[in-house]
Amino acid sequence: LTCAGDLAKNGYDVTIYEVLQKAGGVLIYGIPEFRLPKEIVRKEVNRCKNHIECQLTLKNNELLKFNYYFRRGKLKWIDRK
Repeated sequence: LTCAGDLAKNGYDVTIYEVLQKAGGVLIYGIPEFRLPKEIVRKEVNRCKNHIECQLTLKNNELLKFNYYFRRGKLKWIDRK
């Protein structure tokens, strides 16, 4: 999330692919509330959503297809600067 935010600030188009229903990944689902309050994560995600596209509820087979094409050079970085 931090990397995506920094890339977006520097003029890159960024898309985050999330398998679950909420953006934030491990920060939302893997870290207990007493260690990292969910409200802090929600604020950070909302701040980043202004600059980043989020694709939620990505299916496993879609993620595998993405990895397949990315590793074979079919998907490329696009420098928007």
